[in-house]
Amino acid sequence: MVAEKRSSYEEIRQRTIEENKKKLEELNLSLLTKSLRETASPKPYPALSLSLSILLRIRVF
Repeated sequence: MVAEKRSSYEEIRQRTIEENKKKLEELNLSLLTKSLRETASPKPYPALSLSLSILLRIRVF
């Protein structure tokens, strides 16, 4: 009985995984994320650059 429940659960789980993969493929998310990565320019982190400039002034490095 327990083995039957597990196999049933696994079948449902596998079917759900396959359905979700199909949905993701239909949305073309991989193409969208790729295009976003190519077009988006990295933004500098002002707090980080400020911290580095302060540390460089006091010559911690």
